[in-house]
Amino acid sequence: MKVAFKILTAAILLICIILSPLNLQRAHAAPVIEEANQAGLAIMEVLELISVHYKGDIDFDRLVSYAISGMAEALGDEFSYFMPTEETEVFVDGFAPTRLLFGIIFGSDLSGNTIIHQVLYGSSAQEEGLRPGDIILSINSVSAAGLGLSDVTSMLIGVPVGQVAIIEYLRDDEKLSVEIYRRILPNPSVFIYEIDELLEDAARMPDTRIIYISFIGEATADELRFNIAKLQEEGVRNIILDLRNNRGGYMDIGLAICQMLVSYGPVLVLRNNLGSTAVFYSELEQAPFEEIVVLVDRGTASAGEVIAAALRDRGATLIGEQTFGKTTMQHFFELSIGYLRLTTHEVFTPRGERIHYIGLIPDIKINFPSFLIYNPYEPDNTLEAVKEMLEFLGFYNEEPENVDIQLIATLNAQFIELMRSDDLVLREAYEYIRGK
Repeated sequence: MKVAFKILTAAILLICIILSPLNLQRAHAAPVIEEANQAGLAIMEVLELISVHYKGDIDFDRLVSYAISGMAEALGDEFSYFMPTEETEVFVDGFAPTRLLFGIIFGSDLSGNTIIHQVLYGSSAQEEGLRPGDIILSINSVSAAGLGLSDVTSMLIGVPVGQVAIIEYLRDDEKLSVEIYRRILPNPSVFIYEIDELLEDAARMPDTRIIYISFIGEATADELRFNIAKLQEEGVRNIILDLRNNRGGYMDIGLAICQMLVSYGPVLVLRNNLGSTAVFYSELEQAPFEEIVVLVDRGTASAGEVIAAALRDRGATLIGEQTFGKTTMQHFFELSIGYLRLTTHEVFTPRGERIHYIGLIPDIKINFPSFLIYNPYEPDNTLEAVKEMLEFLGFYNEEPENVDIQLIATLNAQFIELMRSDDLVLREAYEYIRGK
C-alpha cells in the first residue's frame, strides 16, 4: 500500500509540474494539456513497473528528481532546470540584504594558489585576523591544493550552519590555523565612488560620481533611491553606472531601477509564452542626472542588461565589451522535493529589440583577450587565445610550449592586477565625460 501511494504521489507530482502553469491559460492550452496527461500516464506506468519488477532498493524521491531534471533538460533551455531545496535557498540568499557568512572572498595569486582576496568588515574572519593575501592550505583538514576557486568556495559553503570552519593558511612562510564561524552581515549591492578614488591620475570631478551595482537584489532599488537623493543634494550631474560583471537578479527590481533613472517613456517590453506583450513605463517627469555613461562587459547579464538597454535607448552611452545576452525571466515553482526553475517570459528593449543570446553592442567598444576569466566563464585555453593574452599583457615575443591551468591562472592574475592599476574601461568613461 505504501509503495502504491508513493507511486501515485510521484506520478501526480510530475503531472502537476506539467499542468500547473498551463491551467492558468486553459483555453489556449487544451491540446497541450491533453499531451501532458498522456505523458503523465506514461511516467506513472514506468514508476509502477519499477516498483513491481526492479530487484533492489528504490528511492522514489531520487527517481522523481532525476525525471524532473531530465524533462527540464529536454526543453533545450539552459536556464530551465530542477534545483534541490538547499541549492535554491543558497541561490536566493545571494540576493538578500543580509547574509549568514564566514566573511571571506577568495581569489588567486600569480602562482595559482587560492588566496584570501577580501575579508568582510564585521565578520569573524576579520576578528580572527585573516588578511588579504593569506594562502589557503586547507578547510576543515581538506586540502585546497590543486583546487579552483569554485571548489574552495564550495568547501566553505558546505560547512553546516552552526559549525566552525578551521582554516589553515600560509602567511610569510608560516603555517597558521584559525577557527571562524558564520555571522549575519550586510550584503550591499550599490557602491558610490569619486573618479579620483579609482583612477590615480584622474582630476577630481565634483559633479560626477561612479555608481557600481554588483547585483540586482531585494534591497537594490531602496539602496539606489537613497543614494540618488544624496547625490542630488551634493549637486552631482553626471553618473558613470558600472554594471560590469552584474549577473542580474530580480527583474522587478531591475524595472524599478530603470524607472528611477530615465524620464517618462517605455523602459522595457515583456513577452510571455503565448506571445502577449506588456510595455512598462517610467513616470518620472525629469531624469535625475544630465549625463549617464554605462560600463558593461561580457559578465553583464539579465536584469543588468535590461537596465543598460533602457538607458541606452534613452540616450546613455555604453562603454566596454559586448554583454552576455541573457534576458529571459525564470519563475521558481515550488515542489515537494525542490524547485523547478522555468523560463516564462522574455524581456525586450524599449525599442522592441531582442538581445537574448545576442547581447548589447557598446557605443565605445574596449577589446580584451577572448579567454579572460575575471568573471565566471570557462576560459578558452587554446594556444592562439593564450598568445593573444600574452600580447595584450606586453609579452609580444613569447611562445608558450603548452597551455595548462597554471598558465591560465597566472595570466588571469596579471590581467586583474593590470585592471586594478589602470581600469581601461573606466578611464575611457572618464575621458568621455571630460570631453563633454
